[in-house]
Amino acid sequence: MNSTATRGVLAIIRNSAGAVLMHLRDRRDDICWPNRWSVLGGGVEPGETFLDAAVREVREESGLQVTDMVEICEVVDVQGSGQRLRVFAGSYHGDPSKLVLGEGQRLEFILPHVWPHIDIPPFVRALLERVAAV
Repeated sequence: MNSTATRGVLAIIRNSAGAVLMHLRDRRDDICWPNRWSVLGGGVEPGETFLDAAVREVREESGLQVTDMVEICEVVDVQGSGQRLRVFAGSYHGDPSKLVLGEGQRLEFILPHVWPHIDIPPFVRALLERVAAV
């Protein structure tokens, strides 16, 4: 796939403890990175801004309405879809029991010290490490 055009978004949502909202992707052969932990995200619909797509994807995948998202960078999923993705960061300081699994197998806030022990796509792991260092 050609990665020159941005085709999707990722959202790094942190809580007050510094954990990042991640979901365990479905175990399906028709998706990239099945059965791996990732941040939330997805495609941009026609007529939608990248920010609107990030807000929508977080809402659809977790039930959360995050209003403080800002664009922080772009990444390319070189080893997977080949897509160029715009990355947004935001926060949620509410009750984690309010999370509603909308996609994938599990949804939870995961602290950085746990990341080395879970299966994360390489480009997402590199992104998380880069963001955690800031």
